[in-house]
Amino acid sequence: MEDAGIEMPGGIVIEDLGDGAYKYLGVLEADKIKMEEMKQKVRTDYYRRVRKILESSLNGGNTVKAMNTWAVAAVRYTAGILDWTVDELKEMDRKTRKIMTMNGALHPRADVDRLYIPRDEGGRGMMSVEEVVRIEECSLSDYLKQAEVNRERVLDVFVKDKGKEELKLEHKKKRLDGWQEKSLHGQYPSRINRNGVACWRWLKTGYLKKGTESLLMAAQDQALATRNYKVNILKERGTKMCRMCDERDETVMHILSECSKLAQTEYKKRHDKVATMVHWELCKQYDLPHSQNWYEHRAEAVMENDDVKLLWDFNIRTDRVIEARRPDIVLIDKKNKETMIIDVAVPGDFRVKEKEIEKITKYQDLVVEINRMWDTNSKVIPIVIGALGAQNQLIDYLALLGVQTRKAESMQQTALLGSAHILRKVLSIPA
Repeated sequence: MEDAGIEMPGGIVIEDLGDGAYKYLGVLEADKIKMEEMKQKVRTDYYRRVRKILESSLNGGNTVKAMNTWAVAAVRYTAGILDWTVDELKEMDRKTRKIMTMNGALHPRADVDRLYIPRDEGGRGMMSVEEVVRIEECSLSDYLKQAEVNRERVLDVFVKDKGKEELKLEHKKKRLDGWQEKSLHGQYPSRINRNGVACWRWLKTGYLKKGTESLLMAAQDQALATRNYKVNILKERGTKMCRMCDERDETVMHILSECSKLAQTEYKKRHDKVATMVHWELCKQYDLPHSQNWYEHRAEAVMENDDVKLLWDFNIRTDRVIEARRPDIVLIDKKNKETMIIDVAVPGDFRVKEKEIEKITKYQDLVVEINRMWDTNSKVIPIVIGALGAQNQLIDYLALLGVQTRKAESMQQTALLGSAHILRKVLSIPA
C-alpha cells in the first residue's frame, strides 16, 4: 500500500517522495546523498561557468580570478560532502586546461605546474580543483577537531592527517619544484632567480589579454614552435637556422632580441615605445607639453621651460671626439645643475643586469665631458627591461628620475606587448 503522505494542520499534505529526492542546502538527498547525480550536476555547472568566463573579454588576471571565485566555488562547496575520487578531480582539471586551450587562454605546450603557481612567483594563480577539494576537506577536519561538540563518529570517518595550511604549503612547493626542475620549462625561472631579477610584476597585475599572457608564458617556457624547438624537442627533420636572418639557431630569445633582420625594425619600434613612455612621464612631471595618453605622445627633439631642458635622441656636441654621444633622452635640471643621461634597452632576459652595466660604462666619457662643458653633475640612468619582462634595478632608476614605481609595470607591459607582436609576426611566417 502506497503511503498517502503526512497530513499537516490546516489540511496540507506532504506527499511521499517515493524513489525521488529532495534538495537540502543545494545537495540532492533521499535516504542518503545522491552521490552520482550530484557529482554530474556539479561537473555540468562547473564546466558551464568555466566556458562562460573564457568566452568573456576579461583580461588574463581577471579571468583567473573569476575562475577561482566563481567556477571553482561550485566544486569547493561540495568538499567533504561528496566523496570525490582522485581520478574524478584530476579529470576535471585536465578538462579545464583543455577548455582554456580551446579558448586561447593556455598554450597547449605550456607548463602545467606553472598554471597553478601564485602570480607573484611566476605562475598564473589558478586553483586546481583537486587541490582545492583536498584543502577544504582538511579545513573541515581542522574545524571538527577543535569544535566543542560530540563528534567521535564524524572524526572516525573524516579525520585528516594534515592541516589546511600544511597541505597548501605542500601543494605549492610541489608545483614550484615540478616547474623549476624541468630541463626545458625550468630554465627561465632558474636563470632569472639566480640573477636576482624581479620579473613577475606584470603577472601580478594581470592586465594583459589572456591570449597574450598565454603566449608570453609559453615563450618563457620555450614551448613555442620555433625551428630549434621542432628539431631538438619534436625531433622533426629540417633546419634550426632562423627563418629571418639564417645566421643562428632560431630560439625564442633569438627571435626576440638577437636577429639582425629585426634589429632596425621590430626591435626599434619596441624600444621607442618604452622610451616614449619615459619621455611622457618626464614631460608630465616637469609641466612640459604632452598628450593625455602616453601612446599618443610625440616627443620633440628639444623641450624646455624655466626649470628643465629635455632632449630626445639628440646628438650632443662635444669638444673632443666621443663615440657614444646620442642617448635616448637627456634631462637637464637647470636649478639643481644636474643632468640625467637616460638610455633604454630591451635585451634578452638573461642579459638585463649585464646590459645595465654596459649602458653605464658606455656613456662615462660623455658624463665627464658634459660635467666639464656644462658645469653640472651628471649620471647615467639605464632603463632596461627584458624582452619577456625581466628587470633588475628598474624601480631604483625610475625613482632617481622621480617617476612613480608603479609605472615600472606599465613599461614592462609595453615591452611585453612589443615582444608578443614580434613572436606572432615571425612565427606566422612559414618555417
